[in-house]
Amino acid sequence: MKKRICAAICLVMCLLLLLQALPLTVAAESTVPDTSAAKAVYFYHVESDSAVHVQNENALLPAASTVKLLSGLIFCEQLAERQNETVVVTAEMIAGVTGYRSKFLKAGTILSVRDLLYSAVCASYNDAYQILAHLVSGSPKDFLAAMSLRARELGLTQSTFNDLIGTADASFTTAAEMATIAKVAYQNELYRTLCAEDEYYVPVLGETVYNRNEMIEATETNKHYNSKCNGMSVGSTTNGGDCIIASASNGKESYICVILGCTEAETVAQNQAYLLANALINWVYKTYTYMDIITPDTVVCTIPVTVADMTTKIDIKSDRTFSYYLPSTANLGEELQFSLRLSQTELEAPVEAGRFVGYVAIIYEGKIIGSVPLYTANGAERSGFVSNLKAIQSLTKNRAFMAGAIFFLVGLAAWITAECLLIRYRHRRWNKYFSHKIDTTQRRK
Repeated sequence: MKKRICAAICLVMCLLLLLQALPLTVAAESTVPDTSAAKAVYFYHVESDSAVHVQNENALLPAASTVKLLSGLIFCEQLAERQNETVVVTAEMIAGVTGYRSKFLKAGTILSVRDLLYSAVCASYNDAYQILAHLVSGSPKDFLAAMSLRARELGLTQSTFNDLIGTADASFTTAAEMATIAKVAYQNELYRTLCAEDEYYVPVLGETVYNRNEMIEATETNKHYNSKCNGMSVGSTTNGGDCIIASASNGKESYICVILGCTEAETVAQNQAYLLANALINWVYKTYTYMDIITPDTVVCTIPVTVADMTTKIDIKSDRTFSYYLPSTANLGEELQFSLRLSQTELEAPVEAGRFVGYVAIIYEGKIIGSVPLYTANGAERSGFVSNLKAIQSLTKNRAFMAGAIFFLVGLAAWITAECLLIRYRHRRWNKYFSHKIDTTQRRK
């Protein structure tokens, strides 16, 4: 018997310890990973069109090889219908190619536009970028002008592009503006296809080119591989450091992660840009979810109602559901708040159900994330007794009525006073007359 009791006590203690540990686990997952190793971060949720985490997102930094994102986007926009065309590589096309990331193509090589697109956007070979720049604009210089024009079309005001592949460290951008380019590139079907492939076979060369993005390539030795990652661009330069623009999706929710300015690592395994991107992607899929912040059943507030029968207030609700992608730990009253914009702060019966009374703005961490209209959830009948009292009360506030009432009372008082004076006067006359009569009679006697 004692053994059973001891076993039961041990079981209860274990359960208590487990329940104590659970909140700690949730709190750890809800904490944003430390991204201080990067100079700038912009982590964006595609479906809700909102930034999940930012850090120095407007700081102007060397763009490094992330300029290839804009170059690749322009290639895909301009050459999507020309993929089957062939290009004869000329000495002019490959003159001055810099950087170790090159396929070292030779003059006279004949490649399809598709081969060059995969070699550039997927494998990130610098000579493929330069050849495509010649094909689109006639020269790298003219292509840089096209890049600047496209940047202005996208609304970029801080970024400058003076190098189509980034090796010269002559281009500058911000994490926020690079995210703007990434959003457009993510919507381009051809670009997404190219940057998502882990490898591509080039028939003319008889070789396979591999995606430079370590998060795409699934190998036993690659520790940066992430099954949710589906492309974008990576790069590293001395001034720009390790940078990455990564996209990820689980089939329902999609993200774009821009990381700039990590200290250049000696080995790929130590690349902080990869480590941070993976940490953010893994964290967000564990932490964030769509929350129904307001539903048709949510009582947003109550409004006082006057002259009503059996009630003094009416519930206010919305006619729709407002959902937003937020951390599952977000609480109303703390990170989430309501801001009311009511057309009336008090209602007078009769009130019908469904009457529009204003809007409520939903605020998350100080920013408005949406708003919904508000309506009365129920009606209120007018009370006859209270209505009569209300009418009397309203009359007492009417200046014309009060002036008339005062005039009447003053007139009544004057009439009463006059009547009283007249009665006194008559009494005096009568008294004087009768007293004279009495005196005359007495004298005759």
